[in-house]
Amino acid sequence: MTVQVKDPSSGRVELLETGISLNRLKSSRDISVLVAELRYGLAHDGTVQVRYRTA
Repeated sequence: MTVQVKDPSSGRVELLETGISLNRLKSSRDISVLVAELRYGLAHDGTVQVRYRTA
């Protein structure tokens, strides 16, 4: 799965995460953790350490 977050006014990509494994997203809790990790990365420097990568 790929998650892309763009600034709506400029169209600039603020965050792009690829290779997120759907197999590890089994519950609403798993999804909540993923969203929290993405929000953290977006709020800081745009880098994310996503636990749900396939590689």
